[in-house]
Amino acid sequence: MELSFEGRVEKIDSIVASFLGSALTINLRLKKPVAFDSRIVALQREDIPVYFHWRQLEAWRNFVAAWGYYTLKAEGMDKDEASKHLKGKKEWEIHEMLFERGINLATLPAWQRRGIIISTEKYEISGFNPVLGKEMRSLRRKVIQNWEIPNFKSEEGMALLEKLINRN
Repeated sequence: MELSFEGRVEKIDSIVASFLGSALTINLRLKKPVAFDSRIVALQREDIPVYFHWRQLEAWRNFVAAWGYYTLKAEGMDKDEASKHLKGKKEWEIHEMLFERGINLATLPAWQRRGIIISTEKYEISGFNPVLGKEMRSLRRKVIQNWEIPNFKSEEGMALLEKLINRN
């Protein structure tokens, strides 16, 4: 069997994201194309908490910037004006601008502020094996969605990451 792209998982990963975006756009007959992003990040075990903390900080920065941009647009600015108004502003300045308008970002859903985690969890099932003629136990995996993840620098966040790392 020949593997596409010589089996380079990072290349296959990007092609799958591209294919899925195209397929969804075509199948839903959307006027504007949909795009997905996907990546493989090879990390040593000890680097995982640092990486996830960094990703969470990126989620927060994107969250603040998006709220700033769309708030200004809702107030009547066009996309160029809103972008120009926010250009060069520090995260705390945008946060303060939103707070002055009555938007407390800390009260918005955790998934918007920190992202989500999708992982798998093993569980056992019992069933009858007709070949062997007896009850058997088998391991299965299910997908878990966590929309209320803690800050990864907190004790709770570090414990969650440790649990996820050790699970796999």
